Amino acid sequence: MFSYFRLKDSQYNGLIVKKDRTTRKEFYYDEKQQDWKPISIMIRYFWPESETFEMFEELSEEKVKAAIR
Repeated sequence: MFSYFRLKDSQYNGLIVKKDRTTRKEFYYDEKQQDWKPISIMIRYFWPESETFEMFEELSEEKVKAAIR
């Protein structure tokens, strides 16, 4: 099962990330190749002392499917 996020900081604004709730592996959606690619980025958004703390919105799977079509 996955959690989905859209990043909102200036560097990665709009990037869609999915995070596996069991393994904690993370993937971003590469629009050019239309595929999910591995990434390790969400710690920047969950760490309270980070400049990008909570600069994301959580998305439903349905919203992600609509966004990547």
